[in-house]
Amino acid sequence: REYLDEDAKARLSMIWNPQIRINNLIEAGSRITPGLIIHADGTVELVQRIKGSFEANLKLNAFPFDRQNLPVVMLSSRYDSKRVNLVQEPIDLASSGLAPTLRLKGWKVGNLYFETTHVRSWNGTSVPQITALLRIGRHSSSILMAVFVPFLLLILVPTVLTYAAEA
Repeated sequence: REYLDEDAKARLSMIWNPQIRINNLIEAGSRITPGLIIHADGTVELVQRIKGSFEANLKLNAFPFDRQNLPVVMLSSRYDSKRVNLVQEPIDLASSGLAPTLRLKGWKVGNLYFETTHVRSWNGTSVPQITALLRIGRHSSSILMAVFVPFLLLILVPTVLTYAAEA
């Protein structure tokens, strides 16, 4: 059986689920569209399409030659590590939703990889967390031109004017 959108939300409210939430999603303007598949053998598969903005700390100490990891942090907000384990199956990586034509202006898009950890919740229990990381690298050539061309002109113009005035 397959359920989409509101039907999936209603069905999820009737069955046990791990209560996964996106920890770094900015709620304003975001949209999560669920799809629920219940297989004949009892296996339940929840697929979510998420559209939104995400918070990320960027490391700019190597600018303009920096590489960044853009995270999507998912965790079970209700159940501890004894009841829920979050894993990324290698076979699922191909269906992660990244289009092969994905482009970010000024950046080279790299690989998608996953890190699993455990974090302490508000009550001290350890909850599972998995982070999807998209590795990107900045196209430094456009930044270098934008910085060095004006700098070169600042040095070149007074020098030319000085020689022209002396001649």
